Amino acid sequence: SKTYSDLGKLPVYGIPVVKRDGEWLVVIENIEFVPSQFWLKNKDSITNSGKVEVLAVNENAAVIRRK
Repeated sequence: SKTYSDLGKLPVYGIPVVKRDGEWLVVIENIEFVPSQFWLKNKDSITNSGKVEVLAVNENAAVIRRK
């Protein structure tokens, strides 16, 4: 598992997952892994655009879904 600041422990899968209502769901479309260096530099403009949903963030990357 990996620890994410906003979701706690996530299982490690080769595909993106998100926890909703206590259940792990596979997210299969419009997912991007953004390197942490880019995320930290651009997170305000990314999140304020309203075009993405931030699924998880840790020290290595942010996982976002394009709307």
